[in-house]
Order: sequence, then structure tokens, then C-alpha cells
Amino acid sequence: MRILLLSIALSLSLSPAFAQHTGNWDDTLIGRRQWEVPPLPYNGVDIVYSENVPLVPAVPKEELFANAKNWLRNNLKTDFAQITEESVTEGKIRGEGEIYYNQAVLANGAPQSIFFSYDINVTNNSYSYKIYDLVAKVGDEKFKYADMYREEQKTMEATRWTHKYRYEMLSDMDSFLKLFIAGLKNGIMTP
Repeated sequence: MRILLLSIALSLSLSPAFAQHTGNWDDTLIGRRQWEVPPLPYNGVDIVYSENVPLVPAVPKEELFANAKNWLRNNLKTDFAQITEESVTEGKIRGEGEIYYNQAVLANGAPQSIFFSYDINVTNNSYSYKIYDLVAKVGDEKFKYADMYREEQKTMEATRWTHKYRYEMLSDMDSFLKLFIAGLKNGIMTP
């Protein structure tokens, strides 16, 4: 009974604050908004997304290879994207990819690309991927995401890029690559 009375009293005391609120909920935040760059798989030199995925039950290497190659061909369709090396017997695919999108926050509608290299290795009971050499292109400017992340790790002060710019660029790259990886993993397992 006491808990019921306490919850009723609490809800009545909070209801005027909620009833009076108009506008954006950000107006009610106390303190300064923090733009935190997500932790990235940084090895001290480069940002590398990689994973070894064991399969139970085992799937034949040839099937995994064909699925990976088909998925890459159907999903990396820019002029830059290409498979540069492939071997069914070794179960290896290597190539270059590009994720193209329009920047909406920092430069509204600005075309942007995420360039990367990838390695995919398949066996009869597992596959692995590695995505590395990540390069951004915004307008005519190109730079390595690892340089930007290294700058972010050292200081929150503006050096080459502002903190907000680093936040937007690195967060976008991380989100798009995680979506790409999720699609790749699904594509490798689905004929």
C-alpha cells in the first residue's frame, strides 16, 4: 500500500513539469551536450573491422565463396568498387569498395564516400572478413579515417577538424560499415 501511495505522489509531483513543457526536449537538458565518438577498432595505425565467424553446422567453402562473391557484386556497384583478387581453391576474395551517401548534418546534401579495402576468407566451417584502409571523400577533400580518429583520441581541441566534424564523420563511417558488415554476413549465409 505504501508503494502505491508513493508512486501516486511521485507521479502527481512530476505531472506539472511535463504538462508545462513546450518545445524541444533538448531544452530540458542540464549541462552541455557531449558529442562522443564511438569506440572504433583502432590498432594504433589503422581502423580495422574484422571477425572470424565459425559455422555450426559446417557450410561448404564453395557455397560460402559463391554467396560472398554474389553479395559483393550486387551491393558494391560504384565505379570504384571491384574485386581485385579471387581464388575459389584458397577461398579468398580481396577487393576495394565504396559506400556513397549524402551528408546531411555538416554539409547538407554534400556527396560523401567511404572508400575501403576488404579481404574475405572462407573455409568449410568458417569465414572471416577484414575491412581496412578507410578513406573519406567529402567534396574534393580526401583523408584517412584513422588520422581523424587518432586526432580525436589525443585531444578534443580543434586541430585539423573540429570535434563536432570528427564526431559526425567517424559516427557516420562506423554506422555505415556496421550496416555493410551485417549485410555481408547475411549474404554469405544466404544463397
